[in-house]
Amino acid sequence: MAATAFDMPRLVSLLAPHPATELQLDLETTPGRADWWSVAIVLAGAGPEPRGLQASRRLLEQEFSSPASLARADPANVAAALEALGEARALPVAARLVQSQRNLQERWGGSLEALGTDCDELEELGSRLASLCPGIGASTVLRFLRPLRAVFGAAEATPLLAAAGAAARHLGWGEADDAGAPDALLHHWRQAGEPVAFRDLEAALERLGSRACLRERPQRCPLEAACPLRPAAGA
Repeated sequence: MAATAFDMPRLVSLLAPHPATELQLDLETTPGRADWWSVAIVLAGAGPEPRGLQASRRLLEQEFSSPASLARADPANVAAALEALGEARALPVAARLVQSQRNLQERWGGSLEALGTDCDELEELGSRLASLCPGIGASTVLRFLRPLRAVFGAAEATPLLAAAGAAARHLGWGEADDAGAPDALLHHWRQAGEPVAFRDLEAALERLGSRACLRERPQRCPLEAACPLRPAAGA
């Protein structure tokens, strides 16, 4: 399929950047990555992403803002805070937040970097993260790792979400392989001069793919006339 004229910055502007960018988390730092782990858990249990972002933003502003404070917290108190923020599944989300941080403190000194430092394969790294608390599944782990491919060596193979892969393919920005590897999209992004953060591009593609590309529903595409699947006017 021919590449579309719809560029990467415009796509991110239209469909919003990565949640970590929206929450102003610096993923280049240890505290930023620690906060992102908590946010990934909240987003996994929050239903619609805007609600999860709102709950995450407010939680990071409250007394449970740091991983250490979550590790010391009573899950019931965290659940009460989440309920006040409109989180419908507050108790299980709170339990996962607290237990995962406690286990991270006990097993790895509270350091995600220590947890991942000697992992050679994505499966091993993902298994360690999931083992921090029952109920943390593959989708949460992969959500956490996608923007951190350059941080953890074992995370380089973290696949694109199927929706992002479908959107990238339709836009002519790279064909993912059978395992959903991001290599082709990364190559196209670099050739374009890395005009946006890769995590922001990937998040925008996920939203686009979920709305239209994954099931080839061009009538729902937010790109409107720029959608490469829509027939040209007058065709």
